[in-house]
Amino acid sequence: MANRNDYNYYKNEYGKYKANYYSPGSEEYKRRQSGSRKQKAARFFRAFFVFIVIATIVVGLIFGIIKLSSIIHDRINDPDETTSAVETTTEKTTDKKDSKYKKGMECVVKTEEGTGVNLRSKPTYDVAGYQLVSDGEKIVIAEISEDGEWCKTSNFDKDGWLNLKYLQIIEEESTTKKSEEKTTEKVTEKETTTKKPESTTEEKTQTDGSIKSYADAVKAFKEKGSGTVMNCKISSSNNVFATSRPDSSSVKILLLVPGEQIKVVAVEGDYSKVVKQGYETSVTWVPNDCLSFVSWG
Repeated sequence: MANRNDYNYYKNEYGKYKANYYSPGSEEYKRRQSGSRKQKAARFFRAFFVFIVIATIVVGLIFGIIKLSSIIHDRINDPDETTSAVETTTEKTTDKKDSKYKKGMECVVKTEEGTGVNLRSKPTYDVAGYQLVSDGEKIVIAEISEDGEWCKTSNFDKDGWLNLKYLQIIEEESTTKKSEEKTTEKVTEKETTTKKPESTTEEKTQTDGSIKSYADAVKAFKEKGSGTVMNCKISSSNNVFATSRPDSSSVKILLLVPGEQIKVVAVEGDYSKVVKQGYETSVTWVPNDCLSFVSWG
């Protein structure tokens, strides 16, 4: 038996260990090689998983920023109608079959504020308007959208879509005007019956030959004082836009055609405050040189 203190003993034992540890055919070597491959694969999959998570977060942030900037841009360019779009989505969708608006109908633009409505390339508030259609302009319905809330019209240089809530069917408008005219006639008959002397005086004033021009009518209008009303008509050869204030740079609200009858209730400088029948809530201003006197109202 070898002496454990012998140099040759330890040299032999080390040789056996070395041969077993580094020899490709040994079990220890195979075990170490197998464990090394598993560790490398595990490190690779961990790195790949971390990369996928980071890439997903980055892509989500980029798309979120793009979407948010688009929403902010739309709100800045068209804040009023963006709000209207949000309100519209909360309302119950109108069934296209039950809509009173049909293809081929003639309608007129009418908004509560008298500011007109934008023509759009698609039946949605998500696209910006490219042309303002003023109150009073007539259009013909060429197509109804699937949700029954928009109509397509070909009345302009470029076909476009208008929201139906800003349109009034011309037949309905005529019926409303007729009922208002009947009411006015009844009131006038009662006033005539109760105030015969005043009507006679008014008739003499209406046939007053001293009024040769609208300037003469304005002078007489101011002399008569508050409460006086003039029946006038549009004397211009072209269409006239009535504005919200006695100023050419103010918002155009109402379209008036040559020969159209209106009432003048006030005069300020070179402009007259007018009221159109059927649009009594839209009190607007027209230049004096576009008017001619007809009679006293």
